[in-house]
Amino acid sequence: GDLAARLKHAEIAPGAVLSLGGTLRERIELRDNPFPGRPQRSEEYLLHRGLLHAELRPGPHLRGFAELVSAFARGKASPLAPPDQNRLDLSQAFLGAALAR
Repeated sequence: GDLAARLKHAEIAPGAVLSLGGTLRERIELRDNPFPGRPQRSEEYLLHRGLLHAELRPGPHLRGFAELVSAFARGKASPLAPPDQNRLDLSQAFLGAALAR
């Protein structure tokens, strides 16, 4: 089978499934004189957001999920706001359990 399908749904042990995935978002921002009334200036930069996630289902009643995010603004003038700083963070994580009836 193809690699993407195997990463999306990999049986790592009998009844245990690991799923891996991700998203990459790139956007160019261009601001021409963002502050009217102040000296003329333009700003152009690249916004980057990369997300990687993993989900583990070790059996029919348990589930674990975690997502990492890498986020930065390349070429943006300092000082940078927290969302634009180059960092790797845990975006979300949880454990779930299905209770028997």
